[in-house]
Amino acid sequence: MQTIKGRTKQPPRIIVSGPNSVGKSTFASKFPTPIALDLEGGLEEIGVERLPRPETYVEVKEQLAWVASKSYKTLIIDSIDWLEKLIQSDIAAQAGVADLARIPWGEGYKRAYFELARFLGELDELRKTKRMIIVMTAHVRITKFTDPLGDNYDKYTLNMHESEKASTSQLVRDWCDCLLFAEKEKLVRTEKGGTRGKAKTVDRHIVHTRLSHAYEAKNRYDLPAVMDLDFGQVWGAILAFLNGPVAKPTEPETKLELVEEVNV
Repeated sequence: MQTIKGRTKQPPRIIVSGPNSVGKSTFASKFPTPIALDLEGGLEEIGVERLPRPETYVEVKEQLAWVASKSYKTLIIDSIDWLEKLIQSDIAAQAGVADLARIPWGEGYKRAYFELARFLGELDELRKTKRMIIVMTAHVRITKFTDPLGDNYDKYTLNMHESEKASTSQLVRDWCDCLLFAEKEKLVRTEKGGTRGKAKTVDRHIVHTRLSHAYEAKNRYDLPAVMDLDFGQVWGAILAFLNGPVAKPTEPETKLELVEEVNV
């Protein structure tokens, strides 16, 4: 069997999450030659080229097929959690119920999970055949996280379905190459003689690129942990990684050095 060596350059799959009005959609609109699926109907003021707001999941699939026939370089989906809502509504309508919770044994959520997985597969096909960058926005919510190794705490998570057998939130987190958590930078002043603090936002929008107890984030491009929510800075760092040399692991020069390393 033939092996594959070296880095294979692929267009990134990026999700920008965060609270409302932090600049997620504006950031997404800066990518090269974009076309947007405006699922929320909130891109009018940004001015990015977009398709009419779809009212059903069937219309979303029709729009995706249209995009596949064109030559855009970036596909924006605003937002992934609204896409999930349309998928859920479509499956509920097929089952003749008001919502997925009325379908027994969690079967409705399983169908939604597999349909979203199929949709992500179609995005991967666009990425492969059309060399398109995929950029999604996502809303967040605050959830309680139970840590088996320590204290429980609150955490920002994607505003998507979470369950043991059909977690669409986990599905998209695993799928993407880069999950950025965007927010307005906060300065916290601790009250004198106490442990409670007061947060004050400042006029700087930032993105976190690595996992934290407070939010979900990841990247496969060795990005700094915190960056300005600035397209040129973030995209430049991703391109620098993709176009840079592949680091080669260092190898011991002699067998003696190898033995010493193992013994240590």
